[in-house]
Amino acid sequence: MTHKINNLNTNYFRITENLLEEFSIGTPTVSRNAYIILCEQGLAEIQVNLSKVLLQQDEVLCLFPSDTVSICRKSPDFRVLCFTFSDEFMCMASVNIENVVMGFMHANFHLKPKPESLTVIKRWFYFIKDMFITADKEVKHELMLMQLRCIYLGIYSAGKKWIRENGIKYKETLTRSTVLFHKFVELTIKYSAREREVNFYADKMCISSKYLNTIVKEIEHKTAKEYIDERVITQLKIKIRTSTNSIQEISDEFRFTNQSHLGRYFKRLTGMTISEYKKQQFSNDYS
Repeated sequence: MTHKINNLNTNYFRITENLLEEFSIGTPTVSRNAYIILCEQGLAEIQVNLSKVLLQQDEVLCLFPSDTVSICRKSPDFRVLCFTFSDEFMCMASVNIENVVMGFMHANFHLKPKPESLTVIKRWFYFIKDMFITADKEVKHELMLMQLRCIYLGIYSAGKKWIRENGIKYKETLTRSTVLFHKFVELTIKYSAREREVNFYADKMCISSKYLNTIVKEIEHKTAKEYIDERVITQLKIKIRTSTNSIQEISDEFRFTNQSHLGRYFKRLTGMTISEYKKQQFSNDYS
């Protein structure tokens, strides 16, 4: 028996059917939590960091803390079953599987399970939903922790099967590259407002700049510098669109030498001035 969702919420775990309760249409949001999302109906185009995915019925999307997420568009009937949980809860659920399983899911966060795998994954989703509603308060935390670990492992297994059956290359020997790439992404999220050079991130990771470039090209098909610049531009756009700070204050926050330096950097990478971008966003908001 399944139950109707009605404000299912604790301080470590939350369930919703409406993704707009978590993210806005057209406005990038930096996630503070982790998410496992099953699309039950309709479709939505979603920007996750620098990638755009089309999430459709019976597909799964996994999001992680510090991901930059925006819903670009959605169908009127778009509905999901979404598990939201804290960074700490995710870390507890992924102890001893963080390198292989979580590394894989960071690299393959949008999955399209085969019918036999989908049946099992959907059962898990609905079982977790029902358990969250009915479980005793004293044991709910541990039960949800165990089930979250199970669903991560199940999605990992289904994802690898889907990749193999579709002829997509994935080698266990690339796991270290995937883990290092995820570390690079985490570092860009933390430092890109202040640091824009590849050497900084390579030093933090105790690897060479050349090796870092190889990893990023292998996974993202772009250089590490291009990835860093795209991350900076994404953060700048969020700041320009949502902050009340002046351009000089934003320039200082991102450690540009002055407003002109920021302006040249922004135009070189976007093809428009900051004023033109602000005007475009204003036009979009009120058109």
